[in-house]
Amino acid sequence: MQIIAENGLAQRTMLCGINYCYFLEQADPAFRERMNFYFSHNQNVSSFLPLPDDKFTEIVIVPGTGRMDETEEKLKAVCAEKLQIFNSGAASIDILQPEVSKGNSLKWLASRYDLSPKEIMAFGDGLNDIEMLKFAGHSYAMKNAREEVKEAAKFVTKLPAAENGVLDTIEKEVLGM
Repeated sequence: MQIIAENGLAQRTMLCGINYCYFLEQADPAFRERMNFYFSHNQNVSSFLPLPDDKFTEIVIVPGTGRMDETEEKLKAVCAEKLQIFNSGAASIDILQPEVSKGNSLKWLASRYDLSPKEIMAFGDGLNDIEMLKFAGHSYAMKNAREEVKEAAKFVTKLPAAENGVLDTIEKEVLGM
């Protein structure tokens, strides 16, 4: 949190806990609106320090144009030994507990519902999707995904995410349209 504050990133940071996702009261309105699309159970706080009383699973930071690599490097220098830090592919940096991942979540769901990997279809475009794509039997990297993501997936969509690549693939591969 000190690195986030020192680099003027707190207004474009969201702390994801078990109970809520937390934004600063003075959070950037465009950032808040974008995050509200993904996370709807939110709460405002006046400061991130001390941390709200919750168990945290993720921190999302949107550093802004031209600051991704610099911010990612600074965060990794301080906490890469204890946390996962990576570019999510959506102009944001995700910081996660080591055991938290889309891959582990998908494995848990598969176990819970007695599904084999070959019964699972997954789509991804960011580095945070690699473990999930490796697990799913029908894994698709988005056309606009980074090369590492494409290598982890079994297939690549014909269209990028912004052009309904997921819907196009489901229509063709699942619905036979």
